[in-house]
Amino acid sequence: MDRLLLKPPNNISKLTSVGAAICFLGALLGGAYGFSIHEKKVNADIFTISQALAFGNKYIMVIFFTLAFMGIIFLNFYRANTRFVYIRLALLLIVYGLLITIIWVTTYLNERLHYIFAGIIFTTNLIYIALLTYEYQKYLKNKKSYKTTLLDLNLMLAFAALTILLTFGIFEADDSSRLDDSLFAGTENLTVLLTATTLLFLGFI
Repeated sequence: MDRLLLKPPNNISKLTSVGAAICFLGALLGGAYGFSIHEKKVNADIFTISQALAFGNKYIMVIFFTLAFMGIIFLNFYRANTRFVYIRLALLLIVYGLLITIIWVTTYLNERLHYIFAGIIFTTNLIYIALLTYEYQKYLKNKKSYKTTLLDLNLMLAFAALTILLTFGIFEADDSSRLDDSLFAGTENLTVLLTATTLLFLGFI
């Protein structure tokens, strides 16, 4: 098989993709945001992922994030075992390792270290998304359909999210602006959505 081509999707890839997406969103929306909202630690003004992780159920988050990343890593080898697979694996392991770490290293324990880790997570994850999307574009380059449009949109949003996160998060000197905070938090969640859609790409496209 051409090392630039992906293995066609099948029932195994689809089921794994859906299962991993459910686990990933369950960890974040249920384990993190669900518990944090219940504890009134997340509201319309404060809704960053960092805040949700700090007050979420740590055990639910760890279990379901681990299951999700196991599915993602499996799909990368099963569907997209191209020349860049080990680079993508390294990126995924960095994201997973630091994600589990910041569940305990919260902004209340060590704010500076937490945001350094968070910046590395989002930057690494967006690089992974861009790299996998690029490979998909090569795979579908001769197929003019809604799929290629979705990939183009996914790639553009990934670069836009990275730019916003760097501008209003990692390199932002003034953290007192509520507009900047809301924009940063919204972009964090856009990155999560891009992660979920990329996961579905691995299963279905």
